[in-house]
Amino acid sequence: MVRLFIWQRKGKALPCGLMAEKTLYRWQQDCLRLWFENGCRGVAGVATGAGKTHLALEAAARLQESLPGKTLRVRIIVPQVFLAHQWKSEIASFYGMPEREIGLWFGGRKDTPDRPFMVYVLNSARYCVSRHILTDIQAGNPVFLVCDEAHHFGSRENAHVFDFVPKATEGSVYSLGLSATPESERFKDVIAPAVGPLFFRYGIEEATRHSITAPYKLFHVAVPFSGEEQSEYDILSDRIAWAEAALRRACPNFFSNGLADYIRKLDQLIRGGGKAADAAARLKRLYFQRKRILVFAESRVVCGLELGRLLTAECKTIFFTERIATANRLHEGLSTLFPGKAGLYHSAMHPLQKSLSLERYREGRTRMLVCCRALDEGLNVPDTEAAVVISSSAGELQRIQRIGRVLRKTPGNIPKRIFYLYVPTTAESPEYLPGSGAYAEKLYLDMGPGDMASGAIRCLEYDRLAGLVTGRLVENGASEKQVSSAKSQIDRGRIAADWHLPSGEIEERLKGLKGLKHAASTEKNYWTTMLLLARARESIEDDFSPIVDYN
Repeated sequence: MVRLFIWQRKGKALPCGLMAEKTLYRWQQDCLRLWFENGCRGVAGVATGAGKTHLALEAAARLQESLPGKTLRVRIIVPQVFLAHQWKSEIASFYGMPEREIGLWFGGRKDTPDRPFMVYVLNSARYCVSRHILTDIQAGNPVFLVCDEAHHFGSRENAHVFDFVPKATEGSVYSLGLSATPESERFKDVIAPAVGPLFFRYGIEEATRHSITAPYKLFHVAVPFSGEEQSEYDILSDRIAWAEAALRRACPNFFSNGLADYIRKLDQLIRGGGKAADAAARLKRLYFQRKRILVFAESRVVCGLELGRLLTAECKTIFFTERIATANRLHEGLSTLFPGKAGLYHSAMHPLQKSLSLERYREGRTRMLVCCRALDEGLNVPDTEAAVVISSSAGELQRIQRIGRVLRKTPGNIPKRIFYLYVPTTAESPEYLPGSGAYAEKLYLDMGPGDMASGAIRCLEYDRLAGLVTGRLVENGASEKQVSSAKSQIDRGRIAADWHLPSGEIEERLKGLKGLKHAASTEKNYWTTMLLLARARESIEDDFSPIVDYN
C-alpha cells in the first residue's frame, strides 16, 4: 500500500509543497540558501541546541515545494533510539501530522517504510536503508536523506548506509548531514562523497552570542591525586618518556607532524608490523594505563558529590563520566545523599531501565542524572541547568557534544553552568574548550585529611572576599544566626559566579524580591550575600555598610 500525505504545517492545512511561513534564525536562512546553491547536498556543522532539527524539516518542506507533482520521501538516520523518538515528535509538531504516519525502524520496532517520513536508528539501518531508498527511487519518489550526528557515518560498518549511492540515478537523492563536530573519521573519504561537502559552520560561540542558545558559565575545577595515585602516575609518565624515545628511534617521522589523532597514528603503526609496531604497541598500552589512573582518581567522585550537595534542590544536573564503574559509584553516593533524586543511564543497563531513567529525569521526578558516553549526543532536556564533567576524553567532539546537552534555552534565559573536573600538572587539559577564549571560573577541591572521603570546593579570591564579608558582619553586630545564614549562602555562591555581577544589578534583583512571602526568603538571603561580596570586590578599600536582612 502506498501512503499519501498532503504536507501541511500545524494549524493550517496547505496543498502539497505550499508551506506556511515560519520565522527562521538568520543562520538557518543562510544555511538553507547555501544548501540549495550546493544542489541540496552537504554537511552543516551547527552547534547543538541551535535548531538543527528545525533546519532539516524546513529544508524538507522547501525541497518538496521545489518538486511539484512528486512526493518526497524523507529518510532520517540517528545514532540512538531516544533520538528517533525526539525526531518523531518534532516532525509531528512541525507538520501537524499524526504520529502514526511517521515510521520508526530500530531493533524492537520496524514499521513499513511506505511512509513520507521514516526515522531509522543507525545500528539497525546499516544494511536496510539503502534498499528502502532504492525502492523509493524505483517508485519514482525522490528521497531526502538526513544524517543526524553525521560524524558517526564514516566507520566501515556505518558506511553501508551509503550502499545505494552507486545505483542511485542523478537527482534522485538529496542529502543533509548535521553535526556539531562534522569533520571526523573518514569524513573526506566516505561522508563527503556520499552526503556532500561541509558547506556551512555555526558554532557554540556564535549561537551564544546571538542568544540562540543559552548563555553559560564555565568552571574549571582542579581535583588532586592521592599520594598513591600520584606515585603510579609519575612512574608511568617516566615509562612513557622512555617508550616515546624508543619509538622515535624506530620511526623518526612519527612525531614530525604533531600529535593530532595520536592513538589513531599508533594504531596505524601497529597494523604495519615490524620494530616500530612493537614500540607503538608498548606506548599505546602505557598511555591507556596512565589514562586509567586519571579517569579513576578518587577525588572525582568526591568532587561530584560535593557539587551535588551545593547545587540547589531545583537545579537539574547531568553528571558525565567515562566509565560505568565511576557512574555506578557516583550514583550510589548521590542516592545516599538525596534518596530518590538521582538517576542512572549507561550502556550496561537494560533498555527499559534506561528509558525509565530518562523519563523520570525529563519529568522532574529526579533532578540528577549520572551517565556515561551513551548520553553524549542528542538528549533534549532544555530545563537541565548544569553539567558536571566528572571525566572526559581529550577529544573536541565529545566536549562540544556534552556542552550542547545543557545549552538549550529556557524561559528567563538563565545562564547554564558547566563544571569540568581535571587533575592539574598531568597530561589532562586544564581547559574544557581550549582555544575558544571562553572565560572560566577557577575552583579547586580541598580534600580532607586521611582517606580522602570528603572535600570542600574552594576559590581563592572568592574565599578571601567571603572572609572579609563575614568579618564585617560580625563587626557590625550581626547575630550568630545571620552569620551562619551568610556562610550557607556563601557556599552556594561559590559555584554560581554571581558575585561577579555589578552590585547595581544585584540590588535590582533584591528589589524584585521585596514583599514576597517566606518562600522567597532563601533567595533574598542569597542575593543579599552576593551583594555584600560584589561590593567588597568592587571596592575592597572603601567602607561599605552591609545590608543585613536575613530571615
